[in-house]
Amino acid sequence: MPRRFVVKRLTSDRAAQAFPLIQSDFGDLTLEQWLTYVSHLLDSKSIGERGIACVESEQGYIHGLFVFRVLEDLRHGKTLVCEYLVAQDLVESELVISKLVDSMEKLAAECDCVAIHAFLPPDRKDLLGALKEAQHVVEMTGTCKRLIRSGQKLDSDYHAGALP
Repeated sequence: MPRRFVVKRLTSDRAAQAFPLIQSDFGDLTLEQWLTYVSHLLDSKSIGERGIACVESEQGYIHGLFVFRVLEDLRHGKTLVCEYLVAQDLVESELVISKLVDSMEKLAAECDCVAIHAFLPPDRKDLLGALKEAQHVVEMTGTCKRLIRSGQKLDSDYHAGALP
């Protein structure tokens, strides 16, 4: 019998529980960086709709997640932007991925969005395939250039929120 998964929003008190999952795809992150990021993202003073959606088993284990924000897009209007998509399950990874994709669509509808933008690591062909099956199309690609400012170490200072 297949397991059942539910989608919930990550709360600050469970952020450490989600760390091994996010680190599985983004291994250069530390627990401190993750907790600082989650704290800032979930800060009640933050403007706009944003958070972290998690796919959980009935036992409460987190098997998938994505970070989301609702933003105004130049071409599409009100858009649900999803990033850091991660899905891990030894037995039913396709079910976890399907649940992630479905939850993105439900969340976009709840937020009255007219488009979904999803960003994922370039090596996650399974996630890209699932998004394409759900009628997502590749419209743009992204790049990143890490910048070092005078007197600043690249990784630890940036991720700890030390930017001006």
